[in-house]
Amino acid sequence: MKIHLLHRIPETNGMLTACEELGVTLIAILPLAEGVLTGKYRVGGNSHPSNLRNIAKVTQLDIFKDGDPSPLMQRLFTKPYMLQREKLEPLFELIDEIAKGHDATISQVALNWLIASNPLVIPIPGEKNAKQAAANAATLSWKLTKEEFERISQTERSIWRSLQN
Repeated sequence: MKIHLLHRIPETNGMLTACEELGVTLIAILPLAEGVLTGKYRVGGNSHPSNLRNIAKVTQLDIFKDGDPSPLMQRLFTKPYMLQREKLEPLFELIDEIAKGHDATISQVALNWLIASNPLVIPIPGEKNAKQAAANAATLSWKLTKEEFERISQTERSIWRSLQN
């Protein structure tokens, strides 16, 4: 199921509650938000994921509808929302600050946040090479503090509210 820092619908649509009640693990696909949570699509970087259309088709396979026909990633990277990705900068700045404190990457912080969000959620990030696989595995060598987790969560919620307006 799709769940990551920028797509938290399973927290509110009953999916995580059902997993908890049944003792079932939720496998998080695309936990780095199609590469967005690596930081490579930040303002000043790549304009948009080249494979976004294909990813959008795959993510439509979710059995649980999130009530919004256009997922956050599509709103951020398709016109007119493509111009709104600067709204993610406060989140990336915070994640970057936290990453430096742990000698980690933005991706590792995003994965660590997802792991900390619920013990039943297991992220399955994609890797293109051994270096990425090793970096993703290194996520397990440290943990976010409760304060760091809350700061990231609150910043994401604030951004989500600003995108609603």
